[in-house]
Amino acid sequence: MAKKESLEIEHLHKKILDVIVDGVWVANKNDVMLYTNKGMERIAGVPAEQLVGKRVLIDFSESTLKHFRPCYLEAKETLKPVYYDTVPVLTPANRQSYQSGWLIPIIKRGNFEGMICTVEDITDLKKADILLKESEASLANAQRITHLGNWDWDIVKNELYWSDEIYRIFNINKQEFGDSYDAFLNSVHPDDRNIVQKSVDDALYENQPYSIDHRILLPDGSTRFVHEQAEVTFDEAGKAIRMSGTIHDITERKQMEQELRRFNEELEQIVKKRTKELKESEEKYKALSNELKLILDNIPALIFYKDLNNNFVRVNKYVADGYKTHKDSLKGKSLFDLHPKEVAQAYWDDDLEIAKSGKPKLNLEEPWETSEGKRWIMASKIPITGDDGRVNSILGISTDITERKKMEEVLYLERDNFVNILNSMVDGVYIVDQNYNIEFVNQALLSDYGPVNTKKCYMYFHDRSEVCPWCKNQEVFGGKTVRWEWYSFKNQKTYDLIDTPMKNYDGSVSKLEIFRDITERKLAGQKLKESEEKYRKAYEQANFFKDLFVHDMGNILNALQMSAELYFKFHDKPEKINESNELMGIFKSQLDNGTRLISNVRTLSKLDENKISLKEINVYNYIEEAKTFTLNNFQARNINIIVRIPDKNMVVQANDLLLEVFRNILNNAVKYNDNPIIGIYINVSKEQKEGMNYMKLEFRDNGQGISNDRKRYIFQKGHEEYKGGKGMGIGLSLVKKIIESYKGKIWVEDKVKGDHTQGSNFIVLLLDCSKMIGKK
Repeated sequence: MAKKESLEIEHLHKKILDVIVDGVWVANKNDVMLYTNKGMERIAGVPAEQLVGKRVLIDFSESTLKHFRPCYLEAKETLKPVYYDTVPVLTPANRQSYQSGWLIPIIKRGNFEGMICTVEDITDLKKADILLKESEASLANAQRITHLGNWDWDIVKNELYWSDEIYRIFNINKQEFGDSYDAFLNSVHPDDRNIVQKSVDDALYENQPYSIDHRILLPDGSTRFVHEQAEVTFDEAGKAIRMSGTIHDITERKQMEQELRRFNEELEQIVKKRTKELKESEEKYKALSNELKLILDNIPALIFYKDLNNNFVRVNKYVADGYKTHKDSLKGKSLFDLHPKEVAQAYWDDDLEIAKSGKPKLNLEEPWETSEGKRWIMASKIPITGDDGRVNSILGISTDITERKKMEEVLYLERDNFVNILNSMVDGVYIVDQNYNIEFVNQALLSDYGPVNTKKCYMYFHDRSEVCPWCKNQEVFGGKTVRWEWYSFKNQKTYDLIDTPMKNYDGSVSKLEIFRDITERKLAGQKLKESEEKYRKAYEQANFFKDLFVHDMGNILNALQMSAELYFKFHDKPEKINESNELMGIFKSQLDNGTRLISNVRTLSKLDENKISLKEINVYNYIEEAKTFTLNNFQARNINIIVRIPDKNMVVQANDLLLEVFRNILNNAVKYNDNPIIGIYINVSKEQKEGMNYMKLEFRDNGQGISNDRKRYIFQKGHEEYKGGKGMGIGLSLVKKIIESYKGKIWVEDKVKGDHTQGSNFIVLLLDCSKMIGKK
């Protein structure tokens, strides 16, 4: 485990180093290169393989080593980082370059254990320095690219010149800079000012080299690292008069160096920690190994591990028990030592295929020949790879499924019997899975719907391309049994369906549906329903005619009886001759009413049988006839009937019953009116309603009116308590039925809206005959 973690850490370090732009290489304590990053390959111009193994102080050109060797030996001897600057290097790719960087000793327990070297290719910087002398523009561009600026300090005048790049490095404007040495010191980090000032004094007064790294403080409060290098010009008296140099922004490099140092320290801590953990885990590993062996030997599965020479490396107890031997005796044995050649070869070919493809084979059902006979196992074989990524062994895990196989054989036999039973059924039966795939269709359905041919259920039964919106599968797979009725457009049959969930032996759930053909039963039921409806209508019609006769014929007979009694009182008295003649007129009138009632009943019976014929009726003539009838029928009352019609030739499509409708409405207007003068106003107009052209007739009276409660019942059968029972004629319920047979409408409103006591307004809408003919 510790080795694995160490490799992971090393891999992480390499990833970090490979993203660094500068080169990095590592040598051991014998000064032999062990590692180079991608940046080093780029700088050297050759792959890492040509650098690793090189001796740092010997295997490179002498022109390079004479500058580099002293720096390396200094870092090795002092065990302190040494910066080498602008070393001319002839790379392994024979390219002349200039390089700078740090030599950082690797120290363990106070001893030198190797060297980490950072390499910055400053060849371009060197070339830029040369080009600087040729072109100020090129110099500025080169400085911008390399983050290297130059400065010149006239010590006598205390005037300081900065190139544009220095201003960019210090992040200040030329106008804000004081162009003096003091102004420069103010930009140096306060903690580094003493070091910088001492280095400047040493260069001016002690003729010491000026090459230092220090921090600068930017106006926004952030800091950067810079490297300064300068030369001093002296006059003949040895007094410093000018100092010229460069400033190089090395912030990124410094940050990387700090990160490398921190990383090295953390690495040392990690190594120490992992070493300790490794020692602690060794004993745990031993204990775990023993526990693992115990677990593997007691797992009820066959577990083996063998190499690519077909030899067992390790097996658990269950494998050994199958061969009636001890597991240690199977180590190093081949399958050819345990099975007949053809059986062993089949196993071996399977193992070679797994090793070649590098892919496992899972849940394979295989026969297994044991000392007790043939058994069945479910095997999974997994390829095991080594550090080189190649398969070097096979791990096998198998479970004994002999009992399950026996049970499956029983289940298959039961299934065949089940299928035979389903195929012998008159009812249709099919089974479908949760993805709408048909698993079984019995012979009854095959006869009606044909072969399945991999169709989904909604395609097979309904010729649909998607799931039916009425599908019950969701309910059934939720555990419910659903019974419903379905009509098939494919064979014009009606089925009583029962859908129920069916659990399969593998634990999955399917739906079983039983089709029972109830087409004949439905037809018989429909005929029975139609017969019942016809009988009900006949019964209602008989009751209707009974009510009609009871209502109107009773009134006629009462009138005849009263007239007869009066006649017999007056017939032998000459002075009562006029009254007798009037009674004879009443006799004749009531007989006419009775005759008309019988005729109307006959017509209404035809109306119920839908056999009544319609004709063109002159509305004005029928209104006038109904008006005359009403005036004659109520000669003792003072009645004033006014008719307003725009055209006396207006016609509608109706029959003679329309006259009875008008008579009934006018009679009611008189009977339910207690005023000394009865006023009835009939207005005829045309109206368009719901896209149809109607003739509108309004019968307004000044009678008792109809309350809102009574309005709801006057056009219905029964409810005599709301109707008053005074009438003679066909009644308002029949009036409504007659009007509706003309495809017309009738209703009642208050003559004065909101006050029913001021009288009623009966409104009749009849289809305009001319418009109806036009539509035909």
